[in-house]
Amino acid sequence: MNAALAMRCVCGHYAEGVDEDDLARVLRVHLDREHPEIAVDVDDDELRTIIGACAYVAIGGEAAPPFAGGVRG
Repeated sequence: MNAALAMRCVCGHYAEGVDEDDLARVLRVHLDREHPEIAVDVDDDELRTIIGACAYVAIGGEAAPPFAGGVRG
């Protein structure tokens, strides 16, 4: 099975990468294209902090995150 690091944007967009660097690149492109008003305020360090807090491992394709809405139960 293939594993990917994944997360869902607050807009619902599903993003994944082979590792944290790849996911950061994918999310940066998404932010720049779809959320330019937010992208200007999110630097690379903050983006990596968000990934560290919200990303999860998806095995064999898209999977549900370990907690919903960014709130740990």
